[in-house]
Amino acid sequence: MKRQETENSNERTSRNTQQQQRQFLLRLFAVGIVVLIAIECFRPSNRQLLQNLISAAQEKAESSATLGEVADAKPIPDFDEAVMKNVEDNVLIRSEEAPAFRMLMSILQKDSLDELKGYSIGRVLFPQYTKQPEIYRGKLMTLKGVARRVVEEQVFDKSYGFDKIYQVWIAPEDCPSEPIVVYCLELPEGFPVGEDVSERVQFTAFFFKMWPYASQMGVRTTGLFYAKVPEWTRHSVPASEREGVKVPFSLVVLGALALAVLILLLINSRVKEETGNPEILPEEMDVPQNPETPTDAVDVVKPDEEVEEKKEE
Repeated sequence: MKRQETENSNERTSRNTQQQQRQFLLRLFAVGIVVLIAIECFRPSNRQLLQNLISAAQEKAESSATLGEVADAKPIPDFDEAVMKNVEDNVLIRSEEAPAFRMLMSILQKDSLDELKGYSIGRVLFPQYTKQPEIYRGKLMTLKGVARRVVEEQVFDKSYGFDKIYQVWIAPEDCPSEPIVVYCLELPEGFPVGEDVSERVQFTAFFFKMWPYASQMGVRTTGLFYAKVPEWTRHSVPASEREGVKVPFSLVVLGALALAVLILLLINSRVKEETGNPEILPEEMDVPQNPETPTDAVDVVKPDEEVEEKKEE
């Protein structure tokens, strides 16, 4: 019995040791994941991506807190607020909106970019002008983003004073998945034109209306702006940012390893549930030296004795 108790104790000790080893390996694995993630975050490209995501989250939080608030700005000469009342959201450009368009074009042609920036109410984010277009209509504001498509369009009405205008599709910095449209009178020298553009820009632009357009997902609406010229530094957006977020290969490997470990742990626990803990039998058993058999408790009669008893009867 003592040997059996010793072996059972050794078995329990072995199980506890294995459990501690598994816990240690899992903790070591978790620490390795944290270290590798930290290393990836300190890479220049990933660090910039992380900073952009944090900035976008902060800007969205700020925009939700400032809905309904419009910063003060200097009044714009020759700007008539009443003319803008004829502009209607969520419909194509109407003839009734021509006077408002002509007024904005006149201001953009006459004033320099520095003068226009002096009238701006500052940075305005995507949720602000899309959710409250009537408040921001006709306001000069600052827009930042990446130009994705630039198309030159001809203007046949010579009374406007220009014969072409540029349609620029922008992925806003604070909401890159929702494009906006800016029509501008000029482009900086060397600025690319085409269907596949990727240039960081900043506009000081008039918000005009929410404008419908056809997309692969059907008819959608977006902000329509008019500007003089984009501010641009000759620097293309890296290909990694154009193609979207790329997951580092090391994180993919770690994810696969983590999944493999999880599956093995689940399989191990399932096997234990089905088989249970088998009883460990001792190699030798303690058997009493003089065991009491069932026949010790009764009188055993031999065959010869049975014959003699019958004769006497």
